[in-house]
Amino acid sequence: MEQKNTSNTNDLLVRNIQLALRGFGAKADDPGGCSAAETANFTTGAGNAALGCYYFNPFTNGVATSVVNGAANPFFNPSVANDPQVVAWLYGNYTNVLTNRLLVADVVFSGESGIELPGGPVAWAAGAQYRYTQEIRKYGALFNSAETPCPDRPACADESGPLQFFGSDSDRDDDANVKAIFAELQFPVTAAINVNFAIRHEDYQGAVGSTTNPKVALKWQVVDWLALRGTASTTFRAPGPGLVGNNCNNGVRVLGSAYRAFQSCGNPDLKPEKADTFNVGAILDLGGFSATVDYFNFKFKDEIIEESGARLYAAMFPGASNVNCGNPAFAALQARFTFAGACGAANVARLRSFVVNGPTTDTSGVEFRAQYDWDGWFDGHWAVGGEATYLIEYKRGEVTMLGADIPISPEEDRAGLSDLINDFFSYPELKANAFAAFVKGPLSVRWQTRFSEGTSPAFGSPLFVTVPNSAATTGAAACAGASTSCAGRDLLPVGKSKAFWQHDLIVRWEAPWDSVVTASIQNVFDKDPPYVPSQYNYDYTSGNPLGRVVEVGIRKTF
Repeated sequence: MEQKNTSNTNDLLVRNIQLALRGFGAKADDPGGCSAAETANFTTGAGNAALGCYYFNPFTNGVATSVVNGAANPFFNPSVANDPQVVAWLYGNYTNVLTNRLLVADVVFSGESGIELPGGPVAWAAGAQYRYTQEIRKYGALFNSAETPCPDRPACADESGPLQFFGSDSDRDDDANVKAIFAELQFPVTAAINVNFAIRHEDYQGAVGSTTNPKVALKWQVVDWLALRGTASTTFRAPGPGLVGNNCNNGVRVLGSAYRAFQSCGNPDLKPEKADTFNVGAILDLGGFSATVDYFNFKFKDEIIEESGARLYAAMFPGASNVNCGNPAFAALQARFTFAGACGAANVARLRSFVVNGPTTDTSGVEFRAQYDWDGWFDGHWAVGGEATYLIEYKRGEVTMLGADIPISPEEDRAGLSDLINDFFSYPELKANAFAAFVKGPLSVRWQTRFSEGTSPAFGSPLFVTVPNSAATTGAAACAGASTSCAGRDLLPVGKSKAFWQHDLIVRWEAPWDSVVTASIQNVFDKDPPYVPSQYNYDYTSGNPLGRVVEVGIRKTF
């Protein structure tokens, strides 16, 4: 398999913005119209159109109408409106190409052993596998840290790249191979009891090492309508080839309520992630009613995670204070920061983080599925059912900084919590889907409902939402701290978010001439997702921002 992804992107250029705010902007069709030579190294001629120099006006009086609703701006001043050619000159364009290649070779032998048990013959399987993966990244000049490391000079300390928002990276060609052997035995102990044993050994390229993981599964058909089942196994996840190098990606993150340069780096000492897993459950089948219920428990060790930039920042500058600057106990953490001046929360130019092996993580929960089928009403076939997952716990141990015993994240049970700005996770305790379906001949109609319980903000995530209040305190003392009110607004704590619901209707008709016509209405009631603190003001891991969507499709088979 080979997959190639080509992305062409525009982003604001820091250098051009700086020049345009000072009156040395140019037009897109004449980018050299305001050169350093013409303006005495940008000291004279600001805003001189005869030299091709223009100001960029960042204020709203340069905007005639709203792009959202078309409303006229009463403060618009045409004399300070921006020339579209000057605005276009602020942007740079680049093309990135990501190529993924995968080669897999398998050989499997299987058969019966000749050993007879009360439930039948013992069966076996054995085989081997070879996997080769390659990831090639080629970046355009404006995104390539080797070609353009800085906004406006050939070398700089933070190497944040020339772009205002997107970061930069270096070309890479990473590959890895894995060799594996495996075996499986199936024991039909009786007609009602079946036991399955499996084992797999994998050997990874480089310093990752090798692993052997066994698995046992048991199913007991207690009676015709009830069966019990369970599995236990160990698992192993090796770090990808791009994570175990010394390469770093440059980007931006929200640190201290502001976007700042951020560098994510690999870790040559990264160890594989391992887990012990087991589940037990039951299967029920009574005529038209069927159901399953399972309890699962996963225990991860050396989980592969990235150090949280927001929590590194909070550990260095608790409460936005500079008390840890110069503190020997925080010297290793301070060294992760690049400052524009002295050490201080307001002077952070860049922060570096690493991919690390995290603490032990224990997660458990219950999964349930049920369905009832019957024939009757309107001479058709009916079915109702649903499935749900309840997350009992998602406990993570304390996370410390790589190379130093400095806590950056406390022990935390993430079940029911979310952080969609800093750590990008959301773990609702309850998620469920339900449906009702009707089938009559070639016509089928299905109504389905999706539910996701709301979450509470995790440690370190935003805890307040701004609500307008014209009577709010406007004194300097109130504005200085994170108080409850200031300058015409209140800061209200964000508790648990509201649950997300979505209802969909799907109609399918098996038409003549080997055709199928499908019509659907997604989000029938046109509901917005509930507010959750994130860059998009909703939980983008479960919510749907599109509103009502109507779709019609026709499929013809030849």
